[in-house]
Amino acid sequence: VPAGRGTSIAWIDYPVNQGTQEILVKVKWNTDNLTDHGPVLRRAGSNSYYYLRIQDYYHEAAIAVNANGSIYELNRASTIALNRDQWYWVRFRADATGLHARIWSDGSAEPSTWTVESGYFDGSNPPGSGDFGYYTRGASASYSVYLDTLYWYTLEDTEPAPPINDTFSRNVDKGWGWSTSGHLWEGNLADDPTYYALQGQGTVNSAGYAELVTANSGT
Repeated sequence: VPAGRGTSIAWIDYPVNQGTQEILVKVKWNTDNLTDHGPVLRRAGSNSYYYLRIQDYYHEAAIAVNANGSIYELNRASTIALNRDQWYWVRFRADATGLHARIWSDGSAEPSTWTVESGYFDGSNPPGSGDFGYYTRGASASYSVYLDTLYWYTLEDTEPAPPINDTFSRNVDKGWGWSTSGHLWEGNLADDPTYYALQGQGTVNSAGYAELVTANSGT
């Protein structure tokens, strides 16, 4: 993620209503300096979504909303054990009671309590229905974020598998291509949404994870 880069989102166009939905993702990053990245839910457009901000430098995570281009932080949790080059599971849920997020180290038991929770934004232009994805934002120094496994579901789905999942077991050098479940990853609305192979969006490599760098002009 280049230093100073604005918000970039990789998303799958799979809009649902305002019912319960959840994203579960395995992620790591390569710096203890400032990071700003996390999962996105109810994304109705480039300026309308809820998201979780993972910030290693502060050992904090915050639930925030982009409401018609205005950013509001809804709640923040501090003193979270976050370290570079370590895989974490992140669960981000939107349900009838609000927004909930949980972060825990890969290989350890999932906590029974949420790391941070909030109600929905009650101001003007709150996000409603929408799809999901993962965002990054540049900080004072460049850094990289890696996704290894991702699931999205509504908590009303049945076996054998969630409707959308991705193990990133492929090689793609422009964008992220097609997920394991056969859904197309797209880049920012500022880019051409009809061209999924966006240069600069990031890569999926033979190690089996996606690397987020930037989602610039797609040229």
